[in-house]
Amino acid sequence: MGRVLCGRPDRVLSATPVGTGALSEAPLVHADGTRTGVRDLPGAAPGIPAEWARPVEDRGLGAELDRRVRHRSLLNGDTIPFDPRYPRELERRVIAHAGRYDTSGAHARAERTGRERTGALAGTEVPVLVIAAPAAPAPSGSGGGRRLGARGDPGHGARLPREVLTPLAEAILVHTAASQPRSSALRRPSR
Repeated sequence: MGRVLCGRPDRVLSATPVGTGALSEAPLVHADGTRTGVRDLPGAAPGIPAEWARPVEDRGLGAELDRRVRHRSLLNGDTIPFDPRYPRELERRVIAHAGRYDTSGAHARAERTGRERTGALAGTEVPVLVIAAPAAPAPSGSGGGRRLGARGDPGHGARLPREVLTPLAEAILVHTAASQPRSSALRRPSR
């Protein structure tokens, strides 16, 4: 997202990163003005690094569903109670749609260089609504950095439980409706 916001802002009307990792090495500035360096922010909660380090082995559909639900449980945080039935059914539908249950490992292979964009992001004119994941048990992104928190709910983690979907959708719709095109290429057609 940072590459588009900084490199091709003319291609987007607005942006809404949800529970994203920091795109900056700038310190976190607290409401009272104190600063915390990125490297001094808390890391992943116990259990997360071990889960990510565990190789994914094909032991059948049932075992894969169990693994995905366990992973979602770890990423849920501890503020909103975790009900394994919802993510199990969601993952079952994802697998049915994909027609397969193997994992791609795309996140592990993603390019990690060139993510520092403090200056360029500070100057973007693209309206950005940042949705925090205040109960996320691990910093999003490449296992480090800080969570952005311009706007958040009282407690979802890195995964979105049903309890936050309606208020989240409402916030995104308000943000998107208020975003105005900055160029003629993005102007909405008149009605």
